[in-house]
Amino acid sequence: MTRAKPGFETPLIVVVDGENVPVAVRRSAKARRVRIRVADAGAEVVLPLRTSFRQAETIVRQHESWLVSALRRRTLHAANRPPDGQMLLRGEWTPVGAVACGLLKSETVTGEALTRALKGLARLDVMEAVTKWSRLMGLVPKSVSLRDQKTKWGACTSRGTVTFNWRLLMAPPAVLEYVVVHELAHLKELNHSPRFWAIVREHCPDYAVHKKWLRDNERFLKLDAW
Repeated sequence: MTRAKPGFETPLIVVVDGENVPVAVRRSAKARRVRIRVADAGAEVVLPLRTSFRQAETIVRQHESWLVSALRRRTLHAANRPPDGQMLLRGEWTPVGAVACGLLKSETVTGEALTRALKGLARLDVMEAVTKWSRLMGLVPKSVSLRDQKTKWGACTSRGTVTFNWRLLMAPPAVLEYVVVHELAHLKELNHSPRFWAIVREHCPDYAVHKKWLRDNERFLKLDAW
């Protein structure tokens, strides 16, 4: 940890993975002791009014290891957040305003109205994929429905009913089609046996890639992530 420049208000500097990261120094009449805080906006040292800048340097030096770890976690957390004002649509980050304008002809709409419009679009995409793969696989469900499932991308019952999570609209089309193939395969094998996976592999050789995409990106397929 080094001082960036001489001067009372100059931030301190810590090195995180080879990069200099500034740590702001701020005085507060409410502070009773020196505090180090790390938030999305960055790191700062809060000083009581009568505390010297040298004491801030000493505290940061003493806690540098913890501070570096906290800054790494902040960077990782930021990487796991969607870009501001954007959502995934068919696998592409798209401004929410543009999605609303395209579906509802307005950028100023309620989340409820946008959700309804997205569900309608999802139904079109899902039904198109189901029609395509039912023909190719020779497996036709008795009924198809969309739900807002919390832990599943799709489901198939012994009665031949298949359901899909409408949020698959946010995934790349190839991922949505993998889920459709997966659920249609259950019409023949209502299990996850080697026979089941053989059916999936026959029609979707890259299924493992699509499974991984869902696993890696599921946190973004949520309304509260926009």
